Amino acid sequence: MKENEEKNKNSNEINETGNNDTSKQENNNTSKQGETIDKPQINPGNNVSFNKIKNGIQVEDLDNSLINYAGEILNLINSSPESEVVLNFDWTYDEYQTVIKAIENTYFKYAGTVNTSYSAFDGEEYRLQITPTRENFNKNKEMENLIANAVNSCVYQGMSERDAVITINNYICNLITYDESYGDTYSAFTIGRGRCSSYSACVKAMCDYVGIECREIEGQANGSSGWELHAWNQVKIGGAWYYTDACWNDSTNNEYMFSSTLWSNHQI
Repeated sequence: MKENEEKNKNSNEINETGNNDTSKQENNNTSKQGETIDKPQINPGNNVSFNKIKNGIQVEDLDNSLINYAGEILNLINSSPESEVVLNFDWTYDEYQTVIKAIENTYFKYAGTVNTSYSAFDGEEYRLQITPTRENFNKNKEMENLIANAVNSCVYQGMSERDAVITINNYICNLITYDESYGDTYSAFTIGRGRCSSYSACVKAMCDYVGIECREIEGQANGSSGWELHAWNQVKIGGAWYYTDACWNDSTNNEYMFSSTLWSNHQI
């Protein structure tokens, strides 16, 4: 949800500032209104390292035997357009869970999930029925490239954590037009449409890429339509956590930036 009236805009509509929505600001160090943002009086933190933050176990973290299992699964996913493959493995239930979670975290983070069914087979091997698709695998790779390009277009090595988060916030505000019809990261990066969860997911994706700890927060916010479901972020800068709400910053000239305590019109 937006703080003010929802911006159900299209390419021919005029936004609140009187500018056509298609002419978003080029300079990501400025607000949507084109005014320079005063940097908040907080510790700027460390310089960004571009050491990507991993969310959960990755395929590369698996033991060698489990990496081989993951490789077989991925080979089948990529060699067949079918949405379902069946494999027989000599592994334990715990190993199965570990491998599937690693595949999800590594190759399906932004596009779909790995749906599986698991059953005993001939008393020794286990049958794994898996239904990811090659399309989702490729879409995830596309998302990784889109995020990398977005970060590299606005964040640079040596920028402070504070300034990087401001820049990422402004990039996302310039990228997304609020639209309740879309709630995924892919739509935000490809067609520039999304709701509050899209803003928060994009902020996290870009922060993860440059090594800034970031959480997605889900709760409620009290806007023009009363209390409604909402999503925002918490970022760690200089060892301290701060709330930031890119979705509401998009229509309020970055008024919801770097608060150490939750705003009175937000609740978890």
